[in-house]
Amino acid sequence: APAVAAAPAVRTAPAVAPAPVEPEPDVVAEAPEGAPEIELLFIMWAAQAPDRLVSIKIDGGGMSVVREGQQVGGVRVAAIHRDAVDVTWTDQTYRVPIERF
Repeated sequence: APAVAAAPAVRTAPAVAPAPVEPEPDVVAEAPEGAPEIELLFIMWAAQAPDRLVSIKIDGGGMSVVREGQQVGGVRVAAIHRDAVDVTWTDQTYRVPIERF
């Protein structure tokens, strides 16, 4: 019978520690005084954060479609939820609910 060569050892990449998770900023329910008027037109929520989108208008301006982490009109979209969006303006994060029709 022919000799059977042993399969070469499989090398695995060394384990990499996950990056530390930043604590969530304190999210308040009310917009701070002087904050721009924010209107949410629609939310496209997905299980994976990079797939989430929100259609947003700032101070009555044009509509923008943005993802979590993107900025528009001086406001950063901190998190997109099924029924609300957390936005950060002047280092203050607050929740903007979507209006039901």
